[in-house]
Formats: sequence, C-alpha cells, structure tokens
Amino acid sequence: MSRASARRLSPFRVRLREARKARGLKQRELADAAGIKAGMSICQYEGGQAEPSLMTLASLCKALDVTADWLVGLSEEGGPE
Repeated sequence: MSRASARRLSPFRVRLREARKARGLKQRELADAAGIKAGMSICQYEGGQAEPSLMTLASLCKALDVTADWLVGLSEEGGPE
C-alpha cells in the first residue's frame, strides 16, 4: 500500500473531524482548546498531510473527550457521545 493510500484510509483523520464536529468546534477552536499553536495543524491532520506527536495526540483527546485508542482506530469504544 502506498503512503498516499494509507493517508486516505487513516481512521485518525476521519475520526478527528468527526469528534471535532460532534463537539461543535471549528479547527481554530480545537487547536486553541488543545494548546496547539498553529490552527493549520488541525487542517493538516484532517487532510492526512501530517500526524500529531504523542503529546499533541493526548491534548487532542483531552480537548475532544475521546480516547486515543478510538481516535487512531484501535477501538470502537471511547468516541464522542
């Protein structure tokens, strides 16, 4: 599988957007809530053009109230309610 194909299929980018929208947050609002300096990062994460560090992943999970396992596609439990 090519790197581009893996990015398109990444559950992380799909679930990040799903959780953000479920919380009614804009990309900039999520970046602020997670302590991410560049709002463009959320756009890059959702577009599959970048992946967060572990610290950023933890901050996103906290801001979205989801588990890391759910956000990266390892579990069907722990997503937005």
